[in-house]
Amino acid sequence: MDFFDEQARDTVFSLKHPFFFVNDGVRVYYGGSQKLLTRTYTQKMGCGVICAANILLYLGRYAEGCDRGPFAELAREDPIPAAEFGRRCDALQRRYMQVMPHFGLTGFQLTWGLNRYCRRYGLPYRMRWQLGKRDFWQHIQEMLEADIPGTLAIGPNFPAFWGRHKLRFYVRHLEGYRPVVSTKAHFVTITGMDEEWLRISSWGKEYFINRREYDDYVKTHSTWLVSNIGLVRRIT
Repeated sequence: MDFFDEQARDTVFSLKHPFFFVNDGVRVYYGGSQKLLTRTYTQKMGCGVICAANILLYLGRYAEGCDRGPFAELAREDPIPAAEFGRRCDALQRRYMQVMPHFGLTGFQLTWGLNRYCRRYGLPYRMRWQLGKRDFWQHIQEMLEADIPGTLAIGPNFPAFWGRHKLRFYVRHLEGYRPVVSTKAHFVTITGMDEEWLRISSWGKEYFINRREYDDYVKTHSTWLVSNIGLVRRIT
């Protein structure tokens, strides 16, 4: 059974292959987790690096023309060893997307760094950071239909960056969805979507975001300048 309602299969969009797992010998992660990075500040602020690594690993495992580079080599293992994942993410952070202590990574830095990596290894994909809400959900659908994981930013409160408003994450049970945690100023990886929910990877766990709640959060407490998506497309 899929993670979404089987009665609405025509409105479900999901990656065509299983999302990868990372194993540290104690637990199995759904995608990567910033907890596996070595520096204390990147463990707190490295969510953007993890989203980039998630994309590179998934494409390295399944996409044509992405069988080169350090993440493609790692993607051949199943499940992916946590120590190797953390080491390569540390290198990605140092060389391509510098995380700023206390500030983290912006969507533009993530985009620039991922594109530099793709050019370095000749990968036929590029990311651009979307501005505004136009075709927002349509773009996510198109990425999933193209078998590309999406990157979503839950931006900080704006203009009061010190605000305490957060977006809820849910887990799914047989009886429905239950909120378990909330966050702001955070990047997550999108692995599926239906008319009401996004399925995501965050902190190495599977969560769900209510689409209406995301729209309300951005409109009321943040802005589409910092709460948006990294749009990845194939260029050849």
